[in-house]
Amino acid sequence: MMEELVVENTELREQISKLESKTAETEAAVRRLQQELKDKAVSAAQAQPSTDNSKIMNVDSEDVVTRLQWDLTQTRQKLALSDAALEDSALSMKHLEGDKRCLERRLNWMRQKLQETEELYLQSKRCVHNLRSSLKQREVQQTEGRTGRYVTLLSQKQTPLQR
Repeated sequence: MMEELVVENTELREQISKLESKTAETEAAVRRLQQELKDKAVSAAQAQPSTDNSKIMNVDSEDVVTRLQWDLTQTRQKLALSDAALEDSALSMKHLEGDKRCLERRLNWMRQKLQETEELYLQSKRCVHNLRSSLKQREVQQTEGRTGRYVTLLSQKQTPLQR
């Protein structure tokens, strides 16, 4: 998910760069065309002082300027939309980074609890082993004690018979 946002962020930055470049080109083209129109108007006015030609030139230049201004407006709108999308992506990325930090803290806490639980399990296992060993030792001692008493009783019983 994070990688997708990074890719989208990169793509949006590239789009913004392209749109800015296109805007600069469009503005340069408008200035160049305006200058060309002025130059043509001046040369046409010098060649023919007729007012009809200058009116036609003004109408054509106004159409071109209007079209270029409209293109410029469209490009700026696209740039504004791209900027908004980039801001949304950046905000989403910040939220995701916060979520990631929270999840990492929780994971570390869970690992610590797991380690503590494993240590308790090992302690319990050792205690069970020690208890079993103690029980076996006690059984052996009790068996030896019984055997020893039995031998003593037998020897005591045999002693009167031998007398």
